[in-house]
Amino acid sequence: MATIKEVAAAAGVSISTVSRAFNNYSDINGKTKERILEAARSLDYSPNISARNLSSKKRLNLGLIISGFLNENANEDILFGHMRGAFRYAHENNLDLALYITSSEEQKRLSYHSFCIEHSLAGAIISGLTTEDAYYQELCRNISCPCVTIDIELPSGEAGIVTSDNRNAMKDMITCLLDDGHDKIAVMAGKRSATVSNVRLDGVRDAYRDKNIPLDENDIFYASFSKQEAYERTKEIVRSGRHYSAYACFSDEMAFGVIRALQEEGVNVPDECSVTGFDDVMLAGNISPALTTVRQDFEASGYEAAGLLHRILEGKDDGRRMILKCPIIIRQSTKAFK
Repeated sequence: MATIKEVAAAAGVSISTVSRAFNNYSDINGKTKERILEAARSLDYSPNISARNLSSKKRLNLGLIISGFLNENANEDILFGHMRGAFRYAHENNLDLALYITSSEEQKRLSYHSFCIEHSLAGAIISGLTTEDAYYQELCRNISCPCVTIDIELPSGEAGIVTSDNRNAMKDMITCLLDDGHDKIAVMAGKRSATVSNVRLDGVRDAYRDKNIPLDENDIFYASFSKQEAYERTKEIVRSGRHYSAYACFSDEMAFGVIRALQEEGVNVPDECSVTGFDDVMLAGNISPALTTVRQDFEASGYEAAGLLHRILEGKDDGRRMILKCPIIIRQSTKAFK
């Protein structure tokens, strides 16, 4: 691994200037700082950020990085829950936690490694990441700054992860529908590249396998967790003459779009078709009919992610994978099919 002396030589500055740049001193010119960071990236230089934070008398400086916050399909209930939980843990444990918003494009311009250096982070919680994001690809190769992800697991197993029990929860929901006599179910999945969508799809397959019922792949539709896309897919399905007794959606937002489309096409929910969601956002219990769904505790996810990161930084982690249970909430959008 490169040394700070080599970074200084590559950037054409002194060692003290490199040190001051990494510690965010205000007297460092912006262009000089960027040149230093670029030299550090090219040489794969990694200062021991977490050790520096732990050895100082300052409180730990942690980051909550939200990816995709400004995306059209971003779910505010989920992201706000993650924020509230993480900040509650930080407050209770005398930790400094800062919120940062990023996007897929911004991740291509500034790596996770450089981001943590620039903001002097001891570690970060990352929410909203997908397998297409640059941070995901980077963290699959190397984790230079400790992190905990929410709902997306890195193959190396080096990062911490807090996730809902997506697979078993979706399996339980499909099993309920099959037990209620629904022999033709449309699965409204999320985004093809989203890990959480693929994990929930595994749960669907588990349910069919356990019942010894073949799953027709043509009954799986993708709507990118979007209410509008789910609405459009459902319109297409109904107008094509295909009939389903139930729609199992991988998010409440998509379920809202499905219900609206069915109602506009003259299909009664739940008398003629049942609809289920996943998340239990605030609106789920207040629409008509109220939505049967899987309940996720988003605040608990944020709280536990902050706690896991804290333990990792202190060397106390006794496991880097935490799975939160998700109960099924039965409401009026489903009924037995006869």
